[in-house]
Amino acid sequence: EMAPSTRKTMSGVIERHIMRWIGTAQVQQIDAAFVKDWQRSLARDGVTPDPRARALKYLKMLLNLAVENGYLRGNPSLVVRPPKMPAKDLIEPLSPRQVELICSELDRPMDVIYVRLMAYAGLRPGEAVILPWRSVRKRTLVIRSPKTNRVDSVQILAPLMDDLTAWKSAAPPASESALILERPS
Repeated sequence: EMAPSTRKTMSGVIERHIMRWIGTAQVQQIDAAFVKDWQRSLARDGVTPDPRARALKYLKMLLNLAVENGYLRGNPSLVVRPPKMPAKDLIEPLSPRQVELICSELDRPMDVIYVRLMAYAGLRPGEAVILPWRSVRKRTLVIRSPKTNRVDSVQILAPLMDDLTAWKSAAPPASESALILERPS
């Protein structure tokens, strides 16, 4: 029950980093020392921390299946810590002036609303395009992540609320379940 892109990514990591290294081992041979050696060999071969951490996560999932099916008594990978991740660079959000400069270059009002939803409410592109009118509350937007299906709410800044009100007045939706950014496609 995962998205095709997630399945493709997971398959690539399993093939490249798990099966290539430990695909010939028998499940019963895999213990914590084996998993630690495998992680060290990935590091020696230049695999960066993020794919190593993902590979360990997927190995844990695979070994959980082995436990569930009676091939192992316990999951030896659970005691292996994931590699330390390097600090990420601070992301500098665009200033309101920069956002408005972008908006001034756009031809379609719907594109302006799209940019402002992302800039001023912090929506991801995938969240903005599936946002129905019923998600607009008095002072908040109710957001559902298409990837995780998690529901969250964000405060609506007054200028964004004014934009949404004007947008709704210009072309009233057929229903509250209609998308804010309704597209013919």
